[in-house]
Amino acid sequence: MKLLSCLLLIGALFSTSSAKNPLCMICDPSFALPSTWLGAQMMIKAGCTRLGPVENACNGIVDNADLTASYPKMLPHLVTLKDIGCKNYCH
Repeated sequence: MKLLSCLLLIGALFSTSSAKNPLCMICDPSFALPSTWLGAQMMIKAGCTRLGPVENACNGIVDNADLTASYPKMLPHLVTLKDIGCKNYCH
C-alpha cells in the first residue's frame, strides 16, 4: 500500500507533459527532496493546503502514514523518479 501511494504521488507530479506544469518546480536545481519522513510530511502538507475541498483528506493521509523507517530506503528511488520525470516531462 505504501508503494502504491508513493507511485500515485509521483504519477500525479508528472501527469502532464508541459514545461509550464507548476509541479515542475521540483526540477529546479535549488529544490532538494527532504531527507527524512518528517521533512517530507511537512512539504506534502504544504501542498495539501492547495487542494481545496480535499485538503483535510490529504492531511489525514499524510498524518497517518508512518514511513519513518522506510523513507530513507525509498529516497534514492524517489530521486531517480524525480530525475527521469523532470527529464521527460519538464524540460
